Amino acid sequence: FRLDAETWSVLEIVPPGENYVWSEDEQRLVKDVADQLSLALENARLFQAIQQERQQLRTLIDAIPGQVYFKDVEGRMLVVNQAQARLLGATSPEELVGKTDFDFFPEELAAKYRQDELEIIQTGQPMLNMVEPTVDPFGRQIWLSTSKVPLRDARGQVIGIVGIGLDVTAQKEAEAERERLLAELERRTVYLEAAAEIGQLVTSTLDLATIFPRTVALIQERFGYYHVALFTLDEAGFQVVLREVGEDGGPDVDAVG
Repeated sequence: FRLDAETWSVLEIVPPGENYVWSEDEQRLVKDVADQLSLALENARLFQAIQQERQQLRTLIDAIPGQVYFKDVEGRMLVVNQAQARLLGATSPEELVGKTDFDFFPEELAAKYRQDELEIIQTGQPMLNMVEPTVDPFGRQIWLSTSKVPLRDARGQVIGIVGIGLDVTAQKEAEAERERLLAELERRTVYLEAAAEIGQLVTSTLDLATIFPRTVALIQERFGYYHVALFTLDEAGFQVVLREVGEDGGPDVDAVG
């Protein structure tokens, strides 16, 4: 009997006597037994091949540094890798089988993920390189670059989604720090430019009636402050005297003692 397309095997049955003649029923029985053995051995071979393929898939997805997950059309997890298990606070990927995002994430966040996946299932179109927030098991916000594609069966029907996520928190934090530094640089540049203009103004005239209002106007214009006022000490050095106030400075103030 045939084991597969290239391998034959032999079922040997020894008759009870040297001159024993096999009946047709016995011959059919032997043939049926051989066919059943062939089928059983083929099934065992296919099962072993499937197990090997699953192990290869497990090795592959666990070697990927990012999160990998397969979900059915109901959002239930079918297969996840070790990275996804760690993100969700599970000790093994097997713990997550059959669970959904609503078992792990805040409802608003889980609903957003579910809506995205429903759109993929309904349209058959992937969503690629989406940078989106999520939370780790300790409730800390992290950022993932996520791609999700439809999972199809042999007939091409969408039966779920496959997702891959990469932690880009460090990049996001670096971008935020870069933006902060650029904003700080811009702010300091404005300060220096304003200081230079004020210095030029002060050295260009000795008329305080010109210096005071132009200085206040310049500061208010450059920095967008709501209230700008300029005070000086009186000649005795004991009182603060209001010399100039900007246009949007509020109610009139004569002096502060």
